Amino acid sequence: MRVDPGSFDRAAMEAVETGLEVDTTSKRMAEAIRREAARLAPKRTGNLARNIVVEKVNNGRTVEYHVGWNHRAFYGPYVEFGTADTPARPHLRPASDRYTNRRR
Repeated sequence: MRVDPGSFDRAAMEAVETGLEVDTTSKRMAEAIRREAARLAPKRTGNLARNIVVEKVNNGRTVEYHVGWNHRAFYGPYVEFGTADTPARPHLRPASDRYTNRRR
């Protein structure tokens, strides 16, 4: 099926372009947060930093990008928040705060 772009009204085209721009900008921000979190992560072996990932989540109505640890760094939350025996070594939250202008 072929669609002539001239058949779309201007408002529809602007909405599509804006949606693509928002998606691209969101992905870039998530990647920047991932890089910063990897830089801040403790690096005894480097496994934690290597396994911070960006995941695109599409629930049908919205698209979100989640930044977190994959299964190879299952212990990431223990490092981030600490445990009863070890102090917290935050790296994901400070990276997120840097790009969202939030301070904890």
